[in-house]
Amino acid sequence: MITIILLLAYPIGYALTLILLHTFKRRLGIDVYDEPQAGYEDDWRSNSEAYAAWSFAWPLLWSILLVNLVWVSVCLFSAWLDDK
Repeated sequence: MITIILLLAYPIGYALTLILLHTFKRRLGIDVYDEPQAGYEDDWRSNSEAYAAWSFAWPLLWSILLVNLVWVSVCLFSAWLDDK
């Protein structure tokens, strides 16, 4: 049930965030894309491309970290049971 809620909440939050960023871009000072500065080159063509990439990347990061945490916990628990 929680998975379904999260799967529904993420796209809604993503769309809502994009709408709010677009609506208040002048007030937030993000209405102009700064070209890459010397010594600090990036691969993004625009702020929206960077935002979209990071917005999709962070759930993957946390999912991978969660799977890793579960795996390490199961291994530690197995080792603990084996020692008893």
